[in-house]
Amino acid sequence: MANIIGCCFLGGIVQAIHDQDLTNSMQLILAIGFSGGLTTFSTFTKEVWGMIKQHQIKLAMGYWIVCVGVCMFLFLIGMKLKTLV
Repeated sequence: MANIIGCCFLGGIVQAIHDQDLTNSMQLILAIGFSGGLTTFSTFTKEVWGMIKQHQIKLAMGYWIVCVGVCMFLFLIGMKLKTLV
């Protein structure tokens, strides 16, 4: 869930950078600091690896595809929301 929220947030940050709405230090604080601290890709990787180790390959692949797909979708939503503000 943190990765999903983080992707939506990061989409808004990327759009704000594109729109030049953020100072360089704010870009670093929000994109790397906050977003990096919020998202937990290492935990996601550990979860998928645990499924693979338990021979749940289809479940691991499905989980990976759904998570990445949802994160990409919400990243784009975050960018769109930023353009509306």
